Amino acid sequence: MIKRIFYIFSFLFTFSQIQSQAPIYDECSTAIQLGIAPFGTCTTTEYTNVQATLSSGLFSVPADNIPTCWGSVDHDVWFEFQAPIDGSYVDFEVTVTSAGSNPIGQFKAALYRGECLVDELAELDCQVAGAGETEITFDASGLTP
Repeated sequence: MIKRIFYIFSFLFTFSQIQSQAPIYDECSTAIQLGIAPFGTCTTTEYTNVQATLSSGLFSVPADNIPTCWGSVDHDVWFEFQAPIDGSYVDFEVTVTSAGSNPIGQFKAALYRGECLVDELAELDCQVAGAGETEITFDASGLTP
């Protein structure tokens, strides 16, 4: 049996508004499935972190639930893609944009590899957009299935 490897984005924002319930992609285990990369032409879809909560229980050391490039976070949402099983693509450039009807200023994002189980995620990269910036790009090389 081939072990499936997932690459998971955690968009962690310190942004707050009122909404009736947390988004369904609020936890690693319910991440939005982006499919097997590469995706070709992407469709722009607006997502929110309004009413999202901080994920916990992914790491046995509670401080590890917060990515390394910032000290605190209140809300996170998750997206997932998979590298092709045949290894045809191993280098990826992933761009995350804060846009839409209510963009988040100075947003944060982290790229993880692994499974949504305790201590099974490895942080690959973590970034904080500069003041006024609306885009973060990750260069992820050597990703294998």
